Amino acid sequence: MSAARQAGRELGKFDAGQSNLVELMIGLLLAGIMAMAVFIPVWTSVLNDVTSNLTDTQTTIAELVPLFIIILILVAAVSPLRRRFN
Repeated sequence: MSAARQAGRELGKFDAGQSNLVELMIGLLLAGIMAMAVFIPVWTSVLNDVTSNLTDTQTTIAELVPLFIIILILVAAVSPLRRRFN
């Protein structure tokens, strides 16, 4: 093993669990775009079609699903950054 690789291991640069920050941000950006441009409009359309067959409680829960998806994307964006900079 080369000296540079050994020094990199000591600094934690070659750990298997680490990923490139740019790749991480690109992936999260794509996930956010897909959620905002595809999932939420489709979910809203489906929800408008089936609302008459749902009870009030089921309708309320179904209407909260897009909010939960947005919160999930925000947590997914912040979690790796907190792990990386702690």
